[in-house]
Amino acid sequence: MHFRSPPESETPLKSMVIVGKVQARVVRNLEEGSVFEFVHEQFAETLEEAVTAR
Repeated sequence: MHFRSPPESETPLKSMVIVGKVQARVVRNLEEGSVFEFVHEQFAETLEEAVTAR
């Protein structure tokens, strides 16, 4: 999943982050933002709700 983040706030690779209620790690930083890999399997039916939850 790709999220936009400003270049000055680039998160170090392999950092653990929380996206909504989902644990993920940073696998790549791009000019447009960061790319995350979810730690646990996610299902299409519940993914949008899980990553947008607060």
